[in-house]
Amino acid sequence: MYDSGKTIEYKAHLCAHGFHQIAGLDYQSKFAPTGRLSSLHALISFVEINKYKFHQMDVRSYLLNATLKEDIFLEIPQGVLADKGTQVLQLKKALDGLKQVSLAWYKHLSSWLTISGSKCSLTNPCFFCRKGKNPIWIYVHVGNLAIFGPDLEDFKKEIKTKFEMKDLGKTNLLLGIKINHLNDGFSIDQEHYIDELAGNIRLKT
Repeated sequence: MYDSGKTIEYKAHLCAHGFHQIAGLDYQSKFAPTGRLSSLHALISFVEINKYKFHQMDVRSYLLNATLKEDIFLEIPQGVLADKGTQVLQLKKALDGLKQVSLAWYKHLSSWLTISGSKCSLTNPCFFCRKGKNPIWIYVHVGNLAIFGPDLEDFKKEIKTKFEMKDLGKTNLLLGIKINHLNDGFSIDQEHYIDELAGNIRLKT
């Protein structure tokens, strides 16, 4: 995770061996929509024209929130203590590595957004809008939410009652694009990505 090009957090995940899964038996579908770059450009322009607040929130361990329709069993990972005689574990929630995990998470999040009053765009399944006295727009990219509108605090409080969230404040990095907040608008670049590539080939920038 980056904030202005700097790593601010590391994570470790227990992963399932999804490559052992059989299509039609262990999962039916696996495709999940992701945010589009063209939509991000339009979003930034919309925010600037209306002088809206533009913040970012991260759902902690987002994949673990989703439920599974299928019965999935795991061999007991090394180092995990289980009851005597237990040979496998049944997953109650989605786990990183499963074929259907991204789709399960998207369905879980989009269902909550819809139930709570947001409408999904007909042309972009990662874009949601909640109308009213305090309209909110939500741009979803996997476990990361970019939210914008005249006032964001009510939505932040509401979503924190459902998910464990990290409030990142002003949006600084989305879809690999660094977003700089200026007095007269925004500028975008990929300087951090260029520096990373240059470092990989030992090229000084």
